[in-house]
Amino acid sequence: MKKTLILAAAGCLALASVASAEIIRVDSTDVPKAIPVSGTSGDMDTSFLTIGDDHDCGGRGKIFDVNVGVTYNHTFNGDLSVRVTGPDNGDGATSIELFSGIGGSSNDMDVVIDDQSENGPISGPVSGGDDRQAEGGAVLCGYNGGSAVGEWAMDINDNAGGDSGSLTAWFVEVDCQTKGKAPLCAGDDGKGGRGLGSWANNGRGNGEDLPPRGQRGR
Repeated sequence: MKKTLILAAAGCLALASVASAEIIRVDSTDVPKAIPVSGTSGDMDTSFLTIGDDHDCGGRGKIFDVNVGVTYNHTFNGDLSVRVTGPDNGDGATSIELFSGIGGSSNDMDVVIDDQSENGPISGPVSGGDDRQAEGGAVLCGYNGGSAVGEWAMDINDNAGGDSGSLTAWFVEVDCQTKGKAPLCAGDDGKGGRGLGSWANNGRGNGEDLPPRGQRGR
């Protein structure tokens, strides 16, 4: 049996029994953030959250899968570029663009970016916390094999004037394991495309991705 740990940044913990690795979710607490910070174009003040090391993601724990939830209000989706940056664990921080310039004049976004989403890459507005892959497809796997511990950042740029809004919530959700080889973006060592979280087939992992949306505590 494994323990699922859903961690609020404020330190509230909820434990539930499921199968082998540990799933951790941390929500930002420094929102809302104006998009952009002033005027009607430019960068938002960066929002941060921190994943601690007092659980299986610490020590030898490494990322086997990561999802990022983003919720904002804005009056022109097509103006925005949204980027997440993982912690710097000695090799430099990795910044990944989730989407940019999509949705035209549509308003608002409430999406979970998930490499394993069967809904495919995001191409327009999403509501209700539904899941999509990043605009570039499965890219969050770039964090796989690294440490989740440390400071994560969310940046949104408003590329044009005339519209504004605010980031109201975002979170990072990771499946951490202490054993097994984390899947790679292009497949686990090229063996039949076993990457992108589908390490069930390589005999070294826990046999499952992050649980379906309805079981993630949101």
